[in-house]
Amino acid sequence: METFRQWLYTGPGHFQLEEVEKEEPKPGMVRLAVKAFSICGSDLTAFRRMHERMIPPLVLGHEFCGVVDAVGEGVATVKVGQRVGVNPILRCGVCWHCKNGRPNLCPNRHNTGTTILAGRYDGGMREFTYMPEFSLMPLPDSIDFIHGALIEPLGVCIHMADVGYLPNEKYTVIYGCGPVGLMTMLILKARGVEHVICVDVRKNRLKLAKELGASLTIDATEENTVSLVQQFAKERGGADRILLCTDAPEPFLEAMKLARMDGTVVLTGHIKPTIEFRPEDILEKGLRVLSQVTFLPEHLERSMKMIQNKEIPLDKIVTKVLPFSSLQDACELLCAPDNDEIKIVIDVTRK
Repeated sequence: METFRQWLYTGPGHFQLEEVEKEEPKPGMVRLAVKAFSICGSDLTAFRRMHERMIPPLVLGHEFCGVVDAVGEGVATVKVGQRVGVNPILRCGVCWHCKNGRPNLCPNRHNTGTTILAGRYDGGMREFTYMPEFSLMPLPDSIDFIHGALIEPLGVCIHMADVGYLPNEKYTVIYGCGPVGLMTMLILKARGVEHVICVDVRKNRLKLAKELGASLTIDATEENTVSLVQQFAKERGGADRILLCTDAPEPFLEAMKLARMDGTVVLTGHIKPTIEFRPEDILEKGLRVLSQVTFLPEHLERSMKMIQNKEIPLDKIVTKVLPFSSLQDACELLCAPDNDEIKIVIDVTRK
């Protein structure tokens, strides 16, 4: 009996390395040899504390790529040995949302590496995994596997950069300088937004944001974000758009204050606490409050092209590449209070 290794998430703070049987893929399914996966902030949330979206035991991981190892009956669009990227949103294909171009909102979907909606679906933090044929995209030879693992998170950032975007956008504020915030900033700069303002509580991330092109960086622990943004963007009376790439509740309330009249606030972080605010504050300024949920297939296609064309410096985002055996250590490192890493990618081929 052939086996492979996987990291089973058994509860906050702990992964268990185990051997499981290598099974043949079912009809319409593909067995994928995972070559690299990156660690998402949502994976780290589950690592820190119990999370209702990731109930153990579960194999985490939705940012990965690999090579087709075997195909089930009826699979025709990919072949054994082919390099592929992965769309981890496994939509049903028959609901109203799927039929109207919004598979990211499919109420019947599996999300790889989570237990939401349709239930548990093991992810890519293992040597082999099983995915439906429709979830795979050809990965060009010019994209290495380390960068191939970033197709999904970069697609999230492209979607975020799109939501509420206006051609005359000049002042954009990003709360949160983690991988999503930084990559979104790079996309906006490449798009021609003149001033991107980055807010965070970690000095090393603000330093990197400045190096990557932020016009203004604000340490929320020491500086008044609202007054600084209003002063910097005073010609328009505030920021054109505010992107909330954080799960902290305070930025949502601040965003409504530092947005200009007719400005836009985009929510992407999972803010859990109940927040008290006056809806009139939105009405009086004519604000648009929007939300962004993951991505659409077109965003992954654009992501792959951006990576292939080297349009943004991903090597500045991937600050460490570690072997498969180091997942537990990698998560502990990323969760440490003094952590300096931005994005860690696990090279599965390195044992």
